[in-house]
Amino acid sequence: MLDNAALVFDQPADASFSAVISGTGTLTKRGVGNLNLTSVSAMGGATTIEAGKLSVNGSLANSAVMVIQDLRAGPRPRNLGRVAFGKPGFGVEH
Repeated sequence: MLDNAALVFDQPADASFSAVISGTGTLTKRGVGNLNLTSVSAMGGATTIEAGKLSVNGSLANSAVMVIQDLRAGPRPRNLGRVAFGKPGFGVEH
């Protein structure tokens, strides 16, 4: 991802992505499906999970991960995010 590009995954079903993600851009996960990243990646931009689940079964180095809570879900904000450690990676579910 060159020149601060944005890579957005917005899928309603589970999917895997095996290409290497690198550069200065951002990664955004949308949609209710699980996105499984299987490559060894290093990127300088942020990773944002707006919906669904992000599983990293490779690596995602140098990227800050943010989980965005949908404030419309109830009368007050609730943290529904979950970090699940697996073999050999981890996942964040929202």
